[in-house]
Amino acid sequence: MDINNKQKKKRILIIDDNKQIHLDFKKILLISKEKKTDLDKLEQVLLGNSERLQHDKYIIDCAFQGEEGLKMVEKSLKKNEPYAVAFVDVRMPPGWDGIETISRIWKIHPDLQVVICTAYSDYSWEEVIEKLGYSDNLFILKKPFDNIEARQLAFALSEKWELTKIASLKMSDLERNVEERTKELNEIKTRLQNLYDYAPDMYFSVKPDGTVLSVNQFGAECLGYTTNELIGESVWIIVYKDDLKRVQKQVSEIFSKKLIKSELEFRKTRKDGSIIWVHERTHLFLDNDGNPEELLVMCRDITERKQAEKALRESEERFRTIFKTAQDSIFVKDLSLKYTQVNPTMESIFGLTASKLIGLTDDDLFDKEAALHIREVDSRVLKGEIVKEEHTKKVKGVSFTFHIIKVPMRDSFGEIIGLCGIARDITERKQVENTLHEKINELQLFYNVAKDREARIIELKKDINELLARLGEKKKYGV
Repeated sequence: MDINNKQKKKRILIIDDNKQIHLDFKKILLISKEKKTDLDKLEQVLLGNSERLQHDKYIIDCAFQGEEGLKMVEKSLKKNEPYAVAFVDVRMPPGWDGIETISRIWKIHPDLQVVICTAYSDYSWEEVIEKLGYSDNLFILKKPFDNIEARQLAFALSEKWELTKIASLKMSDLERNVEERTKELNEIKTRLQNLYDYAPDMYFSVKPDGTVLSVNQFGAECLGYTTNELIGESVWIIVYKDDLKRVQKQVSEIFSKKLIKSELEFRKTRKDGSIIWVHERTHLFLDNDGNPEELLVMCRDITERKQAEKALRESEERFRTIFKTAQDSIFVKDLSLKYTQVNPTMESIFGLTASKLIGLTDDDLFDKEAALHIREVDSRVLKGEIVKEEHTKKVKGVSFTFHIIKVPMRDSFGEIIGLCGIARDITERKQVENTLHEKINELQLFYNVAKDREARIIELKKDINELLARLGEKKKYGV
């Protein structure tokens, strides 16, 4: 039944072996709008708006025996036109009595409002209850009955039946909505549980005494355990022994000071004995009295980050050592080509401390021509080029020749933020090279002179041999 289309004509079933009773009920319940008797006036006083009562017409069907009444109820249910109220006589020989009839009808139509009509004390109320059970759908009308009383029962019980059906439909809708919502919530719960179990972080919940209340699947596996191996155990079994006291102190402060949010970094020991670094964020839950109840721990493995930080520190330390002890000049410039870092070797070349060199440009250190050349080279480096060159510069009137390598410096996003240069003083090497070149030239000249002289001597020896031959003498030189 559509709860928004309230049934206007209520169906009433009369089950009585007396035809006159059928006629009496029809006269009482099927009131004509035109008539307005003293009975109507009294009814208006008792029931309120009699016009509404007259408007709410009934469809009345009659049965003479219980079996016939049961079949009519079955037929009405199949047609989806159920009866709202049944007036049932107790004595209906030779068939079922009223109590038996009601019992059978209620098995197929338990919502039917039933009025037992009786002129005798065939059954006590206790006996009726014993046979039919307690029900708020059951009422008794003593014969001979009052017309107003019968009309009251018909009106009130048919309304009650209607409202009961509406409430039942609403309850069915509510139950269906609850079932659908429960299904959705269970699906959400499953997704959240999967997210909790397999999120790439470790999740723990810990009691104030350190007992593990829960751990997600990923967290347990990351530490080499199963969830069952950790739940119920002390959380301290997975803390690295050298960090244990410090972490216990920090956690104790979280509970004692009721720190809702906090962060920790320390090492944990996996089941196989290996060590991992973790970063933990915690959230403290309090009970209704404000006392610490549970600590939720969100833990991330930062071992790789720690290893990278260590490698970076070691690399930086090596760089600082090289930077300070290198025999070459090492310097760093920003995008405006100002010096931001210089090493001691460069300080000694210019005779200035690092604090005085930092912030200067090459215009402050070299002559105009050299500074212009350096700016041209540096601009190429800031565009991404690696430059190697040899260049002679004057520093405090003294000429120096440098072998220079300049490379661009980039940030983590690959953007160029400056340049780094290494300048090696090769002045002495160049002087040695020049001296060697001069010696080589002299030797070459000497060689050329010596070579010409030897050729002339050979020719002279040949001439002497020829003259001796003309004289008939033996050759003196074997050339």
